[in-house]
Amino acid sequence: MQKFRVATEEDIEPLSETLSEAFRDYPWTNWTVAPDNHQSRLAQIQELCLREIALPYGIVVTNDNHSAALAANAPNAESKVDSQTWKRLTSLLGSSQASDLVVGLPQAAVSNSWELSTVGVRPEYQGRGLGAGIIEYLIDSLDSQVNSRIPVCLLYTSPSPRDA
Repeated sequence: MQKFRVATEEDIEPLSETLSEAFRDYPWTNWTVAPDNHQSRLAQIQELCLREIALPYGIVVTNDNHSAALAANAPNAESKVDSQTWKRLTSLLGSSQASDLVVGLPQAAVSNSWELSTVGVRPEYQGRGLGAGIIEYLIDSLDSQVNSRIPVCLLYTSPSPRDA
């Protein structure tokens, strides 16, 4: 059984690599992140989001070998992120099919909820229950912090059935 823990600043670089590997062939990142230096861009985007959004305004979770990563943002995290961070994120996206999009965190479907912004497992570790385990750790951690259940929302993208 995997043991998960709250990540620290020292975990950010290896977790950025884990997430960039996990999302290497993901349709959303292939559409939103420019194809030139795509994998490097993904790692830099993940690092920026973990270091400057999730770590200060939420929670980052991992395991000791960094094969799984999760980031969740506290309610209203978007309003706390400075404009320079959004500009750097937009620049890292580069010129892609989605270049005209406005960058920002999605709005939660449930007000005053935490948002599970990303969860990823290195491809060679997928299928072992790490994704479910790290999400369970997050929910248990948040519930114990406030001594009651709190909502956690996940917004996701997936190819439509005709694209699969």
